[in-house]
Amino acid sequence: MTLRRVLIVGAGKLGSRLALQLASHFEVSVLSRTASQREDLRESGVRCIDADVLDQLAVATSLKTNFDFVIYCVAPGERSESAYRALYIAGWQNVLSAMAEPQAVQRVF
Repeated sequence: MTLRRVLIVGAGKLGSRLALQLASHFEVSVLSRTASQREDLRESGVRCIDADVLDQLAVATSLKTNFDFVIYCVAPGERSESAYRALYIAGWQNVLSAMAEPQAVQRVF
């Protein structure tokens, strides 16, 4: 039986805890600027992908796998409209356009 694939974008408190919880039931990948620095994630079998969602080329070269579920839980470095727009609009568009088959995603959270 193949495990369903989950992509978690953002490895902050929420994303990393969720990745650790899901790792025993799903094939989990975490995309974050500093994902590979998280030893606890790697030890749990989580695939760590280092890329900033605002770097379209880095995201495009990093996401070559199809996912069943995507959890987008990024946080801006500052509280401004431009920071939120960049992450939640441009960042999400970069992630979505990098996926080989975005229509294969069953749920986005």
